[in-house]
Amino acid sequence: MAAQLSPNLASFNIHGLTLADAYQKLDQEIGQLQERLSALRTLRNSLSPISKMPTEILSKIFSDSQQRRGSSFPDDADLDTRFFISWVCRHWRNIALATPNLWTIISRGTKDTTMSIEFAKDLLVRSRNLGLSINLYLPDSELLKAFAAHMHRIQHMRLKNGSGSDESDDFFSKAAPLLSSLELEDAELPDELEVFSEIHPQLRHLSVSRMDLSTPSPLFSPTLSSLYIYRMGDSMDIDYLLDVLPLMQNLAELEITQSFDDADVVIPTQCITLPRLVSFILSDDCWGTVFGFLRCFDIPQTTITLTWSEEIEGTDEMTNDLNEFLFDVEGYLGEILYPFRHLKVREESSAFVIDISSSASQHRYSFRFPGQQVGQQYVDIFINRALPLRNLETLSVAAWPEIAAHRLGESLNLTKVTVFGNATLQGFVDDFNQKTFPAVKELVICDIEPLLFGYSRLEGALTTRYAAGVRLDKLVFMRCPGMRVNKFGKLVDEILIRN
Repeated sequence: MAAQLSPNLASFNIHGLTLADAYQKLDQEIGQLQERLSALRTLRNSLSPISKMPTEILSKIFSDSQQRRGSSFPDDADLDTRFFISWVCRHWRNIALATPNLWTIISRGTKDTTMSIEFAKDLLVRSRNLGLSINLYLPDSELLKAFAAHMHRIQHMRLKNGSGSDESDDFFSKAAPLLSSLELEDAELPDELEVFSEIHPQLRHLSVSRMDLSTPSPLFSPTLSSLYIYRMGDSMDIDYLLDVLPLMQNLAELEITQSFDDADVVIPTQCITLPRLVSFILSDDCWGTVFGFLRCFDIPQTTITLTWSEEIEGTDEMTNDLNEFLFDVEGYLGEILYPFRHLKVREESSAFVIDISSSASQHRYSFRFPGQQVGQQYVDIFINRALPLRNLETLSVAAWPEIAAHRLGESLNLTKVTVFGNATLQGFVDDFNQKTFPAVKELVICDIEPLLFGYSRLEGALTTRYAAGVRLDKLVFMRCPGMRVNKFGKLVDEILIRN
């Protein structure tokens, strides 16, 4: 067999070999050269600054890439980072595989339900004995069986569309001494589960959605500090919920969304006090039931937020819902004996929010109206119809409620007004110029662009009031760089500029 060799391969002899032997010898030589080349590249990479970094620091950086940003379960994109890290080079892969913190989150989400049992077991091994966060969508019996053996390590768990198999019963019956947060959606609990709090003593945060809780559930543990109930409908017994809530004296956050029914008649038979409750959010269309439910509570230091369950649209149906809401909220607020002294209208995440309270720390209500133009129209109607404003002392607005301006001016106690933005200020000044708001002594103007600021309009309003003997004590500009405020000096007692 003849072969024409390069001068560089003159010493490599394949003469006299059969074709098969020649291929074998060449493949063997190629493999050796590739191993040599790989070793040289590894040696070269080891000279780079990143490769000289101590292993402990690289491991810490890898672990920090999985920061949860306030949630027990990062997005899928964040979870993919750990795999990208392990594919960079052999050195990084060895460090990544030896960093158990990188593998403590095991997620099978709605976009990818193909997690194999072998891969799950591999992640369990990589995480060693550290605490786990488990997110399983459509968990099958094999996966539940695999994780059941590690229940003593699980700190956070989310199950969606769980089956009611024997493995599921065994899974929930296992003690989880570290479990602090549990999210269940369309999951079935074993019938014989009766002492949930004893086998999950650290459970603090519970979220349930689309589950059958019409019968007493051991999920509502006295240890809970956060309880979220979503879209339960007629599967939840409200009377039972009212019975178990007084047992949750550590509850700090309570949120109930789309879980009431107009057929549920709530008759207050007790006064529920939750001394640590800070936030109470109710989002539902069954306002009659919502306000009947609220009448059962005495929680003066809790912020109660009432919000629409979906974005407001200008339809007859939504108008009817608004009228029903206004009727119910008028009846509810009309029964409250304490006066409302502080009102704030603000924008938040494409929504208008109305905050009203009797003091800075007690009896605080928030009403959230999603949407932009339609939302603002409903805010105007809401202020005009439903809110008791006679005792108002402070007003803060990010959008001027034109329809309700005459009602706001009725308050003889309103001494301080805060406005945000040029448009809001212009709307206020138009009413301020008509000798309304006679008791206002302090005006705070925030976030104004000097080029759009109506100097003459504000000066005219202040001049008119000054001539009538109604002088401002204080005019404050906040975050308004470049404002020329000298011309207002003779019309007010004090001018302050704050950044």
